[in-house]
This record gives sequence, structure tokens and C-alpha cells, in this order.
Amino acid sequence: MSLNLSLDLNDATLADLDAFLSAARAAGCDPAAALSVEGTVMRLDVDKPRVVSTEPKPEGPRRNSLDRSVAESTIRSIIDALSERLDSPHPPHGNSFGTFGPRAD
Repeated sequence: MSLNLSLDLNDATLADLDAFLSAARAAGCDPAAALSVEGTVMRLDVDKPRVVSTEPKPEGPRRNSLDRSVAESTIRSIIDALSERLDSPHPPHGNSFGTFGPRAD
């Protein structure tokens, strides 16, 4: 399999030329490879382009089901503890905010 790169030089910018050369380098093109120009189009053929895998590499070790179950149990325990504190079985004692305004004795 070969790779054919081409660039129309008629309206090409320096950025276009840079992208063309970057693509050639990324494909593993020999720096001494000859360019051909037909009219206003510059061409380069790469006979054996370098192929790079596009699969993302895992960033860390994969978690197993034991790790997930421990994490889920921990989260459930925290939620249960918070729920028990919010749903106190004992009614509040006294007026926790103090007295506001004049007393009506």
C-alpha cells in the first residue's frame, strides 16, 4: 500500500506547505525522497507509509469487580450514616434557637 500526498501550489500558504511536510514525516517518508511537480500541483509518493495504532492506551490499571463493590459499599455506608443523622428518632429538646421578641408570661 502506498500513500500519495499532493498540494496545489497555486493558492498554497506556508501553513499548507508545513502541513504537507508534517504529513510526509508522519508517514515515515525518506527525507531524500524526490518531489514531483505537475503544473501547480506538488506530489509525493510514500511507498511504505508508517502505520500507527489509533487505539487509546489505558491510563491506569483496570478496576475489577471487587474494587467496584468495595467502592459501592463505602458510598452506601456514608449515605446511610448521613440519612440516620438527618432522620433523628428523637424530637428536639427545648428551643434550640432561643427566644425572639417579648415574653408572653
